[in-house]
Amino acid sequence: ASLLTEQHNPSQAAYALSLRTAAPVIVTEGADGCHFANGRETFHHPAMKVPMVDRTGAGALFQAGFLYGLLAAWEMPRILRFATWISAQASKEAGGRKGIPNEAQVRHFAFENP
Repeated sequence: ASLLTEQHNPSQAAYALSLRTAAPVIVTEGADGCHFANGRETFHHPAMKVPMVDRTGAGALFQAGFLYGLLAAWEMPRILRFATWISAQASKEAGGRKGIPNEAQVRHFAFENP
């Protein structure tokens, strides 16, 4: 995002990209969370603090969690909370797959903690 916009602040880079694309933009920063911008608003969503073992697969799970929430028509803060949660789960185990939550865990987090 910084290379495309020449903005070094991730929030400002996300905002600049959202203005160029007329679409929502998320800039991820791993353990520092992510920055959302849609041309009207910007905000930072912190990462979930978990014992970090291996980051393999965390980005892919963030994307999957984001898409899940988007398709469920959730509000953006809820989508990002879910995406950061599911991403963090993968980071707690070695290898990228072992930490992926099962369906019961996903349903519990997504629907009993809206």
